[in-house]
Amino acid sequence: MSELNDKIIAAKNVFGERAIDVIVNDLKIDGWNEKTKTGRCPFHNEDTGSFKWNEKDNAFTCFGCGVRYGILDHYQKLGYSFRDSIEKLFRDTNTDHLFRTTKKKNYRHPKPESNFDTTKAYKYLNSRKISNEVCDYSRVMEDSHGNIVFEYCDENDVLLTSKYRPSHKVVKPDIKTWCQKDADTSPILWGMNQAVFGKPLIITEGEIDRLSVVQAGFMNVVSIPFGANNMSWIEYNWEWLDHFDGFVICGDNDDAGAKMIDEVVPRLGEWRCKVIEYPKTLIEHSGENREVSDLNEILYFLGAEVLHKVIDTSKEMPVKNIVDLADVSESDLENALGIKTGIKELDQRLGKFFLGTLAVWTGINSSGKSTIINQVCLIEAVNQGFKTFIFSDELTKSQMKNWIELPMAGGQNIDETPAKGDRPSYYKVKPNVKEIMREWYRGKIFVYDDEFDKTAHSLLKKMEILARKYGVKNFLIDNLMMVDLSSYKGNSDLNDQKSFVLDLMKFARKFNVLIHLVAHPRKLDVIKKLNKMDISGTGDITNLAHYVLASHRVTKEEKEGQRNGKGEWIKEPEKHDVLLDIFKNRPMGFQDFTIGLFYDRKSRRVYKTNEDLYKQYKWDKTEIKPLDVIVEGVDENNPLPY
Repeated sequence: MSELNDKIIAAKNVFGERAIDVIVNDLKIDGWNEKTKTGRCPFHNEDTGSFKWNEKDNAFTCFGCGVRYGILDHYQKLGYSFRDSIEKLFRDTNTDHLFRTTKKKNYRHPKPESNFDTTKAYKYLNSRKISNEVCDYSRVMEDSHGNIVFEYCDENDVLLTSKYRPSHKVVKPDIKTWCQKDADTSPILWGMNQAVFGKPLIITEGEIDRLSVVQAGFMNVVSIPFGANNMSWIEYNWEWLDHFDGFVICGDNDDAGAKMIDEVVPRLGEWRCKVIEYPKTLIEHSGENREVSDLNEILYFLGAEVLHKVIDTSKEMPVKNIVDLADVSESDLENALGIKTGIKELDQRLGKFFLGTLAVWTGINSSGKSTIINQVCLIEAVNQGFKTFIFSDELTKSQMKNWIELPMAGGQNIDETPAKGDRPSYYKVKPNVKEIMREWYRGKIFVYDDEFDKTAHSLLKKMEILARKYGVKNFLIDNLMMVDLSSYKGNSDLNDQKSFVLDLMKFARKFNVLIHLVAHPRKLDVIKKLNKMDISGTGDITNLAHYVLASHRVTKEEKEGQRNGKGEWIKEPEKHDVLLDIFKNRPMGFQDFTIGLFYDRKSRRVYKTNEDLYKQYKWDKTEIKPLDVIVEGVDENNPLPY
């Protein structure tokens, strides 16, 4: 619980039962009984008083409609912002308080709307069954063109984002929402300046959904800023969200809403999240019978009481590990979220690395393992929009940065520094490219940075924070031997390894993330292609993993091949530089196949075709013509020589 939250509770305790007189007199509670501290609820019609004062919470609770109403709720109903309500409570109780400023240096704050005529905005919202009183409470504005304005203020009532929408029904392809021109935006929540700590926070997908929930009698409600596919609000408001002990998540009744719930609940914590269930009642709309699609449609077609019940009866997330098989969703690998490798032939065989899985990689030293992992597991993940975490103890952070940036840049953006004296030649990314590239991956790649604590417990805790707060979906642990497993205190190293791998599997499923684990092979007497039994440690590593892959650097002898005394090939020459073996691919069912790859020393990329070698990641907006990259006699279907 935060320091601010502690001070609010303390101030409420000081104010105590004075709140009863203020609320009863202002709301003119009917049938008030001073002895039992009970009266008829002002928020719904009832004959018997069920609006009762709760000394423990310093607030009224209605046992009829479920509303909970304290002094901060009352101040906000009178028109105060959440911050101003707290300030008033602190003043009225002569209590110390603390607020942090959120004015940002060089931030282009939106200009508050100065047009106080809200006729068109209110008329449209009235048509959606939103009352003028709810619009007033929520501070709905209107611009000079008659568009509805939703002013997003943070918890300190500082305006950070202004969103607009027309005061009429929007039909595709017309633009539905936009933000104020020449002003910055921040992914804060609409209504967070009116939310109250100490009670569950209702989170909706849109602004009109939030207004609908307020219309149904719930005041502690916010809406997310940029739609169901943008989760940046979780990271941005993390500390503020941590003030709440519970959440009711209200995605729309569609696939995007379901995916939003799947993403939000693990990050905010299953133990404190509830999810609404949409009524199965069919409505007639546009000539068809269908279910309601969002909260406002519940209000519009079914009424405020039904919406109130939907919110009030939201379901806790299941914590038991038992389900009815008939209710289990079908596996849809084609549309399941995952990360592709970026190498066409490999993706055709592998499909993709699906989220919720564990991939184990192995290979002897200098086998090309790190090169492949950097490219297909890290850079490609970032390029596809997946934030990535790296735990590695084999390279310094600066060395790691260099190893990642060279293949990320590509050969066309790399210069060669000639040999000088005893120093060999080497390659480096062009200076102007570095800055562009680093801005692109800033906030997308996180590296473990604790030289003294490498315990599995600490690593998993850091991973959980990254998954929940920052939405990291891609994790690389390089390598298993560098993780301190002493916290497991098993009766053998092999049992500790198994426990750690099991924890990684649970983590991957719980947060729907992908984990790559590097496991070194056993010591070998000769250099040879590996099999999955060559991985050092317990056999449970490969048994539990969803994917098992091994890299092998082609030797000089393998490139030359081997003939018998008659000159016939016993072993034909291997033209590739690296062989990647996929020993296990549980999700797709394909396994035991090998893909040959070439290696480009300049860019440290592995590739199969010119398309792979000269691929431009999304940071690079330069136009490259095919003639700029095609070597004479080689096309995209025929790889370059080593």
